[in-house]
Amino acid sequence: MTILFLLLQKIYETSIFRALIQGIWTIINTIKLFIFCVFNKKFIYHYGIFGKYGNVGDNILYEQIEKLFDIYLDSNKTWYNRLAVGEITSLEVLLINKYCSMLIVGGHGLIMPESNKNNNSGWGFNIKIKNLKKINIPIIFFSIGYNVFHGKDKFIPIFKEHIEECVRKSLFFGLRNYGSINEVKKYLPENLQQKIKYQPCPTTVIGLYERETLEASFEKANKIAVVVAFNKIKYRYNDNIKIVLEQLINYAKYMQENGFDIDFFGHHLFDIYGKHTKYFKRHGFRILPLYKYTKNNIYKLYKQNKLVVSMRGHGLMIPFGLSLPTISLTTQDKQKYFLETIGHIDWSIDANNNFYTELVQKTFEIINNYGDIRQDLILKRENNKKTTEINMEFIVSNCK
Repeated sequence: MTILFLLLQKIYETSIFRALIQGIWTIINTIKLFIFCVFNKKFIYHYGIFGKYGNVGDNILYEQIEKLFDIYLDSNKTWYNRLAVGEITSLEVLLINKYCSMLIVGGHGLIMPESNKNNNSGWGFNIKIKNLKKINIPIIFFSIGYNVFHGKDKFIPIFKEHIEECVRKSLFFGLRNYGSINEVKKYLPENLQQKIKYQPCPTTVIGLYERETLEASFEKANKIAVVVAFNKIKYRYNDNIKIVLEQLINYAKYMQENGFDIDFFGHHLFDIYGKHTKYFKRHGFRILPLYKYTKNNIYKLYKQNKLVVSMRGHGLMIPFGLSLPTISLTTQDKQKYFLETIGHIDWSIDANNNFYTELVQKTFEIINNYGDIRQDLILKRENNKKTTEINMEFIVSNCK
């Protein structure tokens, strides 16, 4: 399975094979939906990047979104998970209109040129504008993100028209941080900008909907987790990967010398398999493949730590949802956007600079003020829940 996944990823990076794979998946998705409609009526159509070997953060996110809607709709709806690969065809739109109660484009950083790359929309939601206009059920964009890498915000011309139509058609258009809101507003006329709402990622309120996640002895913990990111290396680190690896290992060794246990977490298959793996092993470290664990076990692994250092967006948001402080080794603006939104931009460190000294300094600043920081995070997590409640009440009241 692992070798097959890696091979498919490499093939998918070439434009010819990408078009072929998307064409095949378009057909598969349409057939799959048709069969699903035979046995189900008035289900919720959920569009996103699903799959165990994709990304831990996204998998938890999609499950949390569906849990939220089940809670606020006061029922266990049937869900259809539509993989965001290939195009939503006119036939698929016909089935959506006839058999679905609502369409949710839920979570994930779909607003980027590389996401489900296509010429129909220029971003992850791959549907022609003419077919988008035909959808006559409520469309909800829930906690999606503007996840563009540095210098990669070159959307094709259709993107502006497409995102405008998405906002216009939507019942609710929620973005997961204020940085994403500001970026998307640049593509919208003034009359549509007011429709954009702040909808925190459901992973930031984990502990408020799953009471068992609150049972943890954070103050006694003497462990730090480092969430690595080794997919899309050329976008993240330019030519700095060797320097990044050296500083990560130096940080881990220094913190060990100061009495802390260090664990490295991998959210993505590419975090575990690659040239960097040998470097970690050479220095006595391994990267734990979180994607192999159940959701509750992932929470338990996170809760064992006093602090999380992360190179990933959900490596910041999931710990926040468990009221754990997080330092960002920033490789994408989305990480800064999240920290700005929760009032801790000072926890963002550029991963492409010499970050070792600043990372050590920030670590001890947080540890030395741990009680106050955790209380602040608990309060802000409660605020995220209140915002989510307001948004969900609006959505539910307008979908009946």
